[in-house]
Amino acid sequence: MNLRDQQARDKIAEALDRNMMVLAGAGAGKTYALVQRMVNAVEKGVVAVDQLSAITFTRKAAGEMRGRFFRELKSRAKNADGEDLDRIQNALEKVDQCFIGTIHSFCGQLLRERPVEAGLPPDFSEVEEREEAVMRREAWDAFVQQSFLSEDPRLVKFEELGLRPEDLYGFFQRRYQFSDVPLVSEPVQKPDLSTAVSQLEAFLQRTEAHIPDPLSGRRDALQTALSRARLFLSNRGIQSDADRIELLKILSGNLGVTLKSWTPNQDFAKHLRDTLLPEFQTEILDPTLTRWRQYIYRFAAPFVDDAVAEYARTRRESGRLTFQDLLELAARLLRDHPEVRRHFQDRYHCLFVDEFQDTDPIQAEILLYLTGENLQETDWRKLTPRPGSLFLVGDGKQSIYRFRRADVETFDLVRNRIDNTNGDIVNLNTNFRSLGHLCDWINAAFEPLFAAHEKPYQAEFAPLFKYRSDDETDAVRRISIDKVYRNSRSQIAEEDAARIANFIATAIEGKTEINGEAANASPGDFLILTRTSGYLSHYAQALEERSIPFEITGGNRLGEADVLHTLTDFLETVYMLDNPLPLLAYLRGDLVGLGDDALYAFKKAGGDFNWTRDLPKGMDRELRRTFEQAYDHLKKALEWLHSLSPDTAIARCVERLGLLPFVRTLPMGETHAGNLIRILSLIREWSAQGMHWGQVVTELRALIDDRDYKIEQMTIPSAQENVVRLMNLHQAKGLQGKIVFLADPYDTSYTRYGPEFHVSRTRDEPFLALPITKPRGPYQREVVAEPVSWEDAQAEETQFLQGEELRLLYVAATRAENLLVVSTYEEKPDHGPWSPLYPHLKNVPELAHGDHSAQPTPETPSIKTPSVEMEREQREQFWQAVKKESFKVTQVTDDRADITYTDEERSATGKGAAYGTVIHRIFDDAINMRLPDDPTPYVIHLLQEAGADAEFLPNALDALQQFRNSEIWTEIQASETVYTEVPFAVSQAKNNASEIIRGVIDLVYRLPGGWKIVDYKTNAVKTDEDVQALCEQTADQVNTYARHWAKFTGETIFAKGLWLTARREFLTI
Repeated sequence: MNLRDQQARDKIAEALDRNMMVLAGAGAGKTYALVQRMVNAVEKGVVAVDQLSAITFTRKAAGEMRGRFFRELKSRAKNADGEDLDRIQNALEKVDQCFIGTIHSFCGQLLRERPVEAGLPPDFSEVEEREEAVMRREAWDAFVQQSFLSEDPRLVKFEELGLRPEDLYGFFQRRYQFSDVPLVSEPVQKPDLSTAVSQLEAFLQRTEAHIPDPLSGRRDALQTALSRARLFLSNRGIQSDADRIELLKILSGNLGVTLKSWTPNQDFAKHLRDTLLPEFQTEILDPTLTRWRQYIYRFAAPFVDDAVAEYARTRRESGRLTFQDLLELAARLLRDHPEVRRHFQDRYHCLFVDEFQDTDPIQAEILLYLTGENLQETDWRKLTPRPGSLFLVGDGKQSIYRFRRADVETFDLVRNRIDNTNGDIVNLNTNFRSLGHLCDWINAAFEPLFAAHEKPYQAEFAPLFKYRSDDETDAVRRISIDKVYRNSRSQIAEEDAARIANFIATAIEGKTEINGEAANASPGDFLILTRTSGYLSHYAQALEERSIPFEITGGNRLGEADVLHTLTDFLETVYMLDNPLPLLAYLRGDLVGLGDDALYAFKKAGGDFNWTRDLPKGMDRELRRTFEQAYDHLKKALEWLHSLSPDTAIARCVERLGLLPFVRTLPMGETHAGNLIRILSLIREWSAQGMHWGQVVTELRALIDDRDYKIEQMTIPSAQENVVRLMNLHQAKGLQGKIVFLADPYDTSYTRYGPEFHVSRTRDEPFLALPITKPRGPYQREVVAEPVSWEDAQAEETQFLQGEELRLLYVAATRAENLLVVSTYEEKPDHGPWSPLYPHLKNVPELAHGDHSAQPTPETPSIKTPSVEMEREQREQFWQAVKKESFKVTQVTDDRADITYTDEERSATGKGAAYGTVIHRIFDDAINMRLPDDPTPYVIHLLQEAGADAEFLPNALDALQQFRNSEIWTEIQASETVYTEVPFAVSQAKNNASEIIRGVIDLVYRLPGGWKIVDYKTNAVKTDEDVQALCEQTADQVNTYARHWAKFTGETIFAKGLWLTARREFLTI
């Protein structure tokens, strides 16, 4: 069959004396073409095997290419003769002298050959990611400490500016990542803060005159901000520039005006909303705050640059290099030493590069230095490669790693450089992977999408040429998820996962109309892709429930695994003998399972939370037996850890505790067991490195606490090949599957955050625009300082990110061989990662529903042993005995959730206990100043975490605003003593038995007349009768709070009652 791009393929194989960039579409056989050219170059005497180098994106790809190259040489040797045969046989003998590997390995080889010129010790070594993270933190701390010791005047300046050195650490980390590009640097004069504050005071005075007194309703956002500003001026005053900035920030941002709250001054409020406030913010506040952030930047950025330079010096002198160092130092070596450049050009005559679109931009510099004719030219962008010295393969449509420094602009720059220096740009578009119908659909869907983006933000689209023949089966299907209540992403993902898992299970049984090329499908035929990893667990659970083997790539961090927490709690208990906290975590955790009441009974009997001491004599017999068993495990562990290697000792502990069979019997047991196996593997690795067992325990804790310590979770089938592969999109590059699912259709999490930086390397003066930010709450960041024109750079970067988002979608769709299945949620047609494809799915058939519903996961005979069953029975008997306590526990908050209504009786605001939990959390964070300025992303997270519907977001935000507008909020601001979520437990005698009364006081604060106790209620009360019933139901609860609080403090309770979110009022009890 004559391919439509056969002429291009012939040119690749035969035009060995020309530089070339091959633009290879998905499934076009680019690696085959690259290897053929390498072998042809050797066979025809263009280059000796030890003078060529092939650079790949990953070590795995390097191994595969090395094998292909060797096999092709052996194959050619069978049919070659004369000089061609001599050259091939010589190549086979010296094939190990041909470099085939990653760019980092290649650069390391260059530096090891010329360490003196590179300014490195000859015995330098590369550090792994985890070690580098520790080095980076230590370097920053050492630099800041030295700055204090040397009395660096910049630290004094930071204090004047309200900036802490710790606020700069995140900036330091990102700056280090792009240390090869200079920061945007333009000095800015200090803005006139005094004038801005005077104008704010005038605006405040003018506006306050129109605020109704008393308010006819509740305060709106602007009135709250005005009140905060007045309190700031009255109570704190202006002592510094930092104070002036804090005051100006109060009236910045989105401040809503509710006309009803300004009655009878609605006309002024409307003028304020539409004219006065926008003018004040855009003409005075925003320019002043922006100018201030730019002014701070001129002091902070050089300080961090000095820290980055010092860190680099320390790494070079110690010979501990990062992967980024290998690239930067190799490029610098070739740039600054023409004689070294000539040496390596003689050494490597031909360079072959795969996946060029996703490699680090510094690689382009290194390649052109090694192939450029002018040895004196130091600007790599001006170099002309020697004819036949450079062969690049890539596809701009598949450039998806900008966050890892991949740069589509650099890809285009090199492409243009080859084209403009008498090189060839060759297109390979025949797709050998996908069915013809699928290629047609991809072309029709993506060509207009790519055309809507402009260069340089997007690659040029090239249609796929179909190679595989079609059958009558459609190559694209859809899964349509019907409207879900409140558009809950979690519920959408659950339904989607069930549909996909049912289909896979049915296909494996051979009962669907689509089973690939065989009568029965295999698990390995299926590839499930999601945009992000957040909900991969939904799909994993659906597969495990149907006994379908799977593996997850790019899923949750191992540090989040429950079994890691369980094991670490146990080992920390052994390691920290005198610390009661690890012991309590161990006793309350899965390995022992004691509740707070049992622990209280232990303490009441005279127990001491130190496992090296004797147990008290007056303990309950069954409880004593539990403690003895728990302490025996610890004592045995200590004995092993002191006498054996850490990996052997911990493995014995795991076996003695029965941890592996225990976690295997849990839901998602394969994942739990796989995680435990991976943990033990890590411990063996650390032990081999010479770690003491205490260091191993510390490393396990770091794995939990450090979110940058990224080791993935695994399942037991991960070592198998015939499994369903489940991963996020960034893990799918280079993979393919007979049937590919684009899943989790309502994932919008990746759209929450805007650009964090903008880098440009192709302009006359390369630059990095990087703001300084610091955390503001758990899910937001505040811009502390910014370079000049950051807003323009941010807009520019947004276009690059939008272009990459489309390329990610293209990569996802082109992984399929026989069938592409796209999950859709058309209730929100503009949301979700697959929504750009919705218009092209209208006439696509629905994927048939599988009839394979979830079944309980069968127990594995080799794991579920009689001893496990016996242990579970004994534990159940123990718990039944423990429940028969010698004391009674009364929960004051038993009725905390809601008045019991039927579904029909619930009002529109009835949202259940999960919603109530979220409201309690929001109020607590608001009072303790933990909420970000824009709490929306944080509240969304809380709703998801609590299992409440995301559609309750407006209600939750409104409840927060109304609470802040209330008299309670005003009293809190004026109070010097405020407590939230206060737990208490008291013991008292009742009917000749001990009774423990426990509860949690939502809010208590001191007023001039005494204490005020507030209990939050989110009940769906509609009528006065509902309110009266609620008051009667909760009176005992609130009165108990008041009685015991008065006893605790010895002070008067001034007021007590309920804050009803539905009624937005306080009711006195």
